[in-house]
Amino acid sequence: MNVFTTQRPAPKRLHSTGHARVRALSVLFCGVLVFAQVSYAQESGDDGSLTDVMVSDPGGSPDVSTSPDSGQLPGVPADDATPMPLVLPTSTPVPLSAADIAARASGSIVQVLTPNGAAGSGVKVSGGIITNEHVVRGVTAVQVIAADGRKANASVVNTDYAADLALLVSDLDLPAMDMESATQLRQGDELLVLGYARPDVIGGQASLSRGLVSAVRQDKDGRLWVQTDAAMNHGDSGGPVLSTRGKLIGVVSFGLVDSQGLNFAVASDTIQAFLGVPWAVRQPPTPTPIPTPTMTPRQRDCAAVASSIPLITSTVQSAATAQAANDYQRLRALASDLRSRTYPTLILPVVNAVLRVLDAAAASAEIRANWPLLVLTASRDPSGNGAYLIAAAQIDLNQDDALAANAQADVSSAIVQLQTTCGK
Repeated sequence: MNVFTTQRPAPKRLHSTGHARVRALSVLFCGVLVFAQVSYAQESGDDGSLTDVMVSDPGGSPDVSTSPDSGQLPGVPADDATPMPLVLPTSTPVPLSAADIAARASGSIVQVLTPNGAAGSGVKVSGGIITNEHVVRGVTAVQVIAADGRKANASVVNTDYAADLALLVSDLDLPAMDMESATQLRQGDELLVLGYARPDVIGGQASLSRGLVSAVRQDKDGRLWVQTDAAMNHGDSGGPVLSTRGKLIGVVSFGLVDSQGLNFAVASDTIQAFLGVPWAVRQPPTPTPIPTPTMTPRQRDCAAVASSIPLITSTVQSAATAQAANDYQRLRALASDLRSRTYPTLILPVVNAVLRVLDAAAASAEIRANWPLLVLTASRDPSGNGAYLIAAAQIDLNQDDALAANAQADVSSAIVQLQTTCGK
């Protein structure tokens, strides 16, 4: 009998070479990473990066170590190294809108009221409140009103008649407005004007207007003036003129009469010079008497005509209203009043033509006013002549209307002749 003995195989053990391979791959991978970091640091050349590694000694103080293949101390750039410039981000200033400028400036402007009834505007600067000399002329104290309604008394501490500037001092707490030189302005630059225009009519919030720099002019004494086409009205005097950067470049002063868009502001440079003068109220210079020009007889006659124009104009307007209402009595009263006055010789043709218009218009208005009664009378005429009566009245009406039209044409011709004679 064969007995077969089965031998259990010995248990297999993992071969040690497998672990060795894993460890070898890990070391190789870490080496690749270190090499890549060192290569990046050497290529970048940026101090404070991975180029240099500081080793601390046991005492905790940093030791000096060298960089591979550099021959330089770590943290110390080579002699021929060019440092990278520091580039900071830049931003472009956002231009201010007119609304932004007005909102910023409103807290610095005031309305100026004087005891003698004059009114103007003012603006707070570092030395006080600037306004015009002509606004506060003849007074030593005024009232100032801020945009938020606060009121305070102010003293007039300095004036300059020639520059049309005055300095006020008040306890009213207002932010001072920054100034910039008007010499920086270019012809065509935009500017803004703020002021309490026509307080007798509108009142309330300050008015804002926009215009262009027409010119920056200098007078014979060296004072600068900003010429602009921006609207300036009574009550704006002393108000700020602002650049598009929101800075004060002048204060409103005056505009040339019988002109359009020829307005002037005292330039900020002149204001700055005025603020540097010690406080001492200056007296206006004694005005030089202006000789009365000699007028020719024709010039005197034309000047006298001007006093009669308002009466003629008022009479014509009243006559038009009365004629529309067929008020013949009013028309005759106007004619009677016109005949009772005396007139310069040059305007007599106009007056006589207007009188002919009034007479003809009164006659036709009387017929029209009584027309219903005329028709009723004609219908009750027992002789049967009513139709002839109506026809005769119609003829008279047509003639009076024609006379009035012809006289009106004479008025127009006489006015043209008068304008030609007097040059107006």
